[in-house]
Amino acid sequence: MSRNCGSTFAMMTLSRRLFIKSAGGTIATAAGFFGLVDQDTYAHVLDVPVGLALYTIKDELQRDLEGVLRKVAVMGFREVEYISLPGRTAAEVRLALDSAGLRAISVHVSATDLLANLGRKLEEAQVLGARYVICPFPHLAALSHPKDLTLDDWRRNAEFLNGIGGKTQKANLQFGYHNHNMEFRRFGRVVAYDELLRLTDPELVTMELDCGWVVNAGADPAYYLSTYPGRFQLLHLKDLKRGSVPTTELEIMCTEVGGGIIDWRRIFAVARKGGVKHCFIGQDPPFERSSLESVKLSYAWLQGLSS
Repeated sequence: MSRNCGSTFAMMTLSRRLFIKSAGGTIATAAGFFGLVDQDTYAHVLDVPVGLALYTIKDELQRDLEGVLRKVAVMGFREVEYISLPGRTAAEVRLALDSAGLRAISVHVSATDLLANLGRKLEEAQVLGARYVICPFPHLAALSHPKDLTLDDWRRNAEFLNGIGGKTQKANLQFGYHNHNMEFRRFGRVVAYDELLRLTDPELVTMELDCGWVVNAGADPAYYLSTYPGRFQLLHLKDLKRGSVPTTELEIMCTEVGGGIIDWRRIFAVARKGGVKHCFIGQDPPFERSSLESVKLSYAWLQGLSS
């Protein structure tokens, strides 16, 4: 057994032991404690579960990981997208997720970590039980302001993503890229995001389409979902406040899903045919209320849409 495989097995064994020792009969009693719901209750118009991007509630998670995850489960969520939490190991987070009846479908990992700590980050994703490793920001952005990236920089990013995607695939994980708004800058007649789609290998790099950032850039999520079927396995459901002005600067004014300007019915009608497998509610600060309350409102609106 290789060192990496041995390390992965050790971390998974630790997670299992921690769960058995600490959780005991948690799963058996979860239905009564968490008020678990039938699959139909949390399947929405895409016919896939509505998940939660944990970035949205990262401050609450830092204060009380186990308690906040239980609250997320009580809302009806069963899937989440994980972000790194300082001071917490992957095994500890897996224990907390298992205890709450949640599963981390995907994990966001920075380009810096993908370059410097890829092996460790893939092991952590495996311990968490994730299927996807997602890069949420372009490589080279740390060397300059993202708005200063040239079209050639974006083309080099496509090469970078393909390279990481090949290594991730060997670990039986799917690699992907999450957009913001800067990818939709135009260079003459060429849109940077279109170059990423053209130059990345669909087998190695899936795309997580953040609908809020796309609309924030003045682009159309439904266009991309219909024009590139199969390229988007993951969606971020993020809405924009009324009065938002299109921009490719790294700034956004978010609100709860259904409370903003985005036509979700149109997006969902296209996404259902486009191969989307998972979606995650997300919202960027500042919040007008607690982030947990915002998540609850977004989730409730989506449930109403599906009924």
